[in-house]
Parts: sequence; C-alpha cells; structure tokens
Amino acid sequence: MIRVNLLRQNVAISGSVAPEKPKLAVPSLALLCVTVIGMGWWWWQLASGISSRQQEVERLEHEAQRLVEVQKQVVQFEKQKKLLEERINIIERLKRNQTGPANLLQSVINSVPNRPTLWLTDLSQKGNRVTMEGRSFDVPSIADFIAALSRSPAFTSVELAYWQEEEPAIRFQLNCNTR
Repeated sequence: MIRVNLLRQNVAISGSVAPEKPKLAVPSLALLCVTVIGMGWWWWQLASGISSRQQEVERLEHEAQRLVEVQKQVVQFEKQKKLLEERINIIERLKRNQTGPANLLQSVINSVPNRPTLWLTDLSQKGNRVTMEGRSFDVPSIADFIAALSRSPAFTSVELAYWQEEEPAIRFQLNCNTR
C-alpha cells in the first residue's frame, strides 16, 4: 500500500528532514504572562481592599466605643437636666407662692416714714389679719405711718391698737387687714 504524506515537511538541501518549529509557543507564553500579571493585579486589588476594609472596621469600632461614652454622657446630662428642671419648677412655684408676703412687706417698707424716728420690732400675719409692733421717738411719725398704710392698696382698716410712752421711745401696736 502506498502512503501519501499530505503534510509538508521542511526538507533541507542536504536531504535530511528538519523538525518544524512550534508556532503556538510564543502566543501561549504571552497569554501565560498576561494571565499571571492579571492574577497578580487581581490579588493585589483584593489584598488592598481587605486591608482598607479592616482599617475601616477598626475605625468604626473605635467610633462605636467613643459613641458609647458619648451616650453615657448624654444620659448623665439628661438626668442632670431633669433634676435642674425640677429645681427650677420648685423655685418658680415658691416665687409664685411668695408674692403675697413679699408684696405685703414691700407695702410696709414703702409706708415707713423717711425720717429715722420709727422702726418695727414685730410683724405677724394670721389669715388676713396683720399685727405690727414698733417704737418711735415721736407721735407724728406713728401718725404718718398709719396714714401711709391706709393709702396702701395692700391694707384696709388700719387701727392703732395701743401706744405707750417708755423712755426714750413710744411703743405702739397696729392692727390691719390685707386685701
């Protein structure tokens, strides 16, 4: 049987057959280099991404710890704020309740004559009834004090309960009602 070689072989001039050079080796080597470089770049990208994510996790953990401390401070400040608001409310309530005696004393102070000849030694209030005791060097000061209390919008029916001469001053007591 006759065999026919359809593949061409390089025939040297001397007549010997030379092996054929592979033509796929260079592209395969280039593809292998590109693949290795691509995988190296991909690995470097993943490693840097992991590193940046780890740094972000550490930063967020530190931020979370800081925020826990801030939250504790906020809770403490809210407790202090509540306590201070309660104190302010108590002070305001006391001020509202204090207006009666404060206004009463202010009216008494405004009614005392400008001359330094009269002073009060006792002032008491039971309900609407106010009793004042004091001393004076002269009777006109007592009369001026009674007249000023009568003109005051805080008092009604101002009466001299008694007066008694004691050396060196005159002792007196006034009774009046508040409005």
